[in-house]
Amino acid sequence: MRLIGINKSVTTTAHETLLVSSSRLPRRAWEPVNLLSSFPRSAWECNGTSKGCHAERGSQLDDENAISSFPRSAWERNGTSKGYHAERGSQMFIAYYVLPFIAYCALRFIAYCAGYPIHALHRANRLHSPLQYSCLCVFAMPALRPALPADIPEILRIQALCYTSIEPERASAYANKLAIAPDCAFVVEQGSGAGLLAYVFALPIQLAKPPALDADDLTLPAAADSLYLHDLAIDPAARGLKLSQPLMQAFFHAAQQRQLAQASLIAIQGSQPFWQRYGFHSEHPVSQQAEVREKIRVYGEAQYLTRQLAGQP
Repeated sequence: MRLIGINKSVTTTAHETLLVSSSRLPRRAWEPVNLLSSFPRSAWECNGTSKGCHAERGSQLDDENAISSFPRSAWERNGTSKGYHAERGSQMFIAYYVLPFIAYCALRFIAYCAGYPIHALHRANRLHSPLQYSCLCVFAMPALRPALPADIPEILRIQALCYTSIEPERASAYANKLAIAPDCAFVVEQGSGAGLLAYVFALPIQLAKPPALDADDLTLPAAADSLYLHDLAIDPAARGLKLSQPLMQAFFHAAQQRQLAQASLIAIQGSQPFWQRYGFHSEHPVSQQAEVREKIRVYGEAQYLTRQLAGQP
């Protein structure tokens, strides 16, 4: 009985030792276990199901293509026909609508900074759309330049459109003024070379002796003391483009170059408020002289306006 008890104890101890030892041995191939059980489960680990394994395989392919490290966005194909077409639709919408709208706004801003109202020629039916004129303002802006004899036909066209209270001057009258004072005549030409938009003609004179209308035999006085603005006209289709500003700047610059102390003009067709914005007035004594008032009678209701030029005695 004692022997049997010892054998039983030995047997029990051996069995327990075998169990403990077997638990410490590496698992055998016949035991279906997950070999990655010592690692934490993640998106890269098969979870024992067909769905999980396919998900793992798809993630591995993404990693191989170096895509998984970047966040998915609207520009990335998501593997479905619907997502691909949605992506292409977004690109086409941006290309055909968003980018042209941004370009249009940028052109409008540039034209506004340049002092060019976009709506002017569009309102006058010169162009079909504000976008077309926006491009014109940026890439083909009208240019100020000295007048040439070849410009006289266009000058006569604009003159006929602007003056209704007086008889238009002849081409010979403009040719005469251009010949005796070529540095005092300027035009604004369309950037596309399609014609003129505005012009200004001026002459050095003696303040108390304004020139006659439509004269083609004028000469410059020896002691001129005023630059007489004979004619400034803007094509009605170009109204609102502020073309008078560069023309007046050129006029004042010509007076400064000739070192003339006064500027003068004859305001007709109710244009006195316009000239007052440039500092012209009728308070000078010469404006009230009977001889001067007789000379300007041919213009109808008109006033002889003068201005003292800055920096001149």
